[in-house]
Amino acid sequence: VMRRLVKELKAMKRSPPDGIELVIGEELSQVTADITGPEATPFEGGVFRVLLKLTCEFPAAPPAGFFLTNIFHPNVRPETGEICLNILKKDWKPDLGLRDVLLTIKSLMIFPNPESALNETAGKLMLEAFDEYASRARLMTSIHATPAAARGDSLAASKSQPVAAAEAAAGSVTTASTTLTDATNAPASTAPPSKIATKTAAAPKGVSKKKAKAGGKKKRGLKRL
Repeated sequence: VMRRLVKELKAMKRSPPDGIELVIGEELSQVTADITGPEATPFEGGVFRVLLKLTCEFPAAPPAGFFLTNIFHPNVRPETGEICLNILKKDWKPDLGLRDVLLTIKSLMIFPNPESALNETAGKLMLEAFDEYASRARLMTSIHATPAAARGDSLAASKSQPVAAAEAAAGSVTTASTTLTDATNAPASTAPPSKIATKTAAAPKGVSKKKAKAGGKKKRGLKRL
């Protein structure tokens, strides 16, 4: 079984299905792939990552399929990303391979089955108000599945605390430098000295003169006596 699985994964890596790129991970029991949103669908322009979980009973039992990228689709459970697909249940055959599963998932993005919905809101809108369904599906695609959104999430997640701390420190240094420059370039004060300060400084001399005059008067009074 493992030999067959490795052989199939290598074959898909060499010659991937149209619009599907295999993502090789460490665990062979969990196969991930990126599916490009089909043209002329609400998923166009997006890239959706899917996960196939293989049990020890594979290939006698089918893998379980999940969307890891958020998607508004009738046959995808919004809480878990579980995919409702016949090939993953009653239509599975041991001679089917992972390529068949991935191609069928891509086909499901083109032809959803609202009558077997895991997302009841999406299924109901698709049957009763298709334009609204398509608008919501396009919005979800633009938020979660576009390459630009994926790059933004990746950059935000990859910024480490040391980098953020360094940026904050650099901002503090810049602010301090600006303050110092402003203080250095500020014009010197030309205001005249305060009159109050002048009087306060001269007060001790005034007091000294009064005492001297008082002393002189006392001496002249003694002489007269």
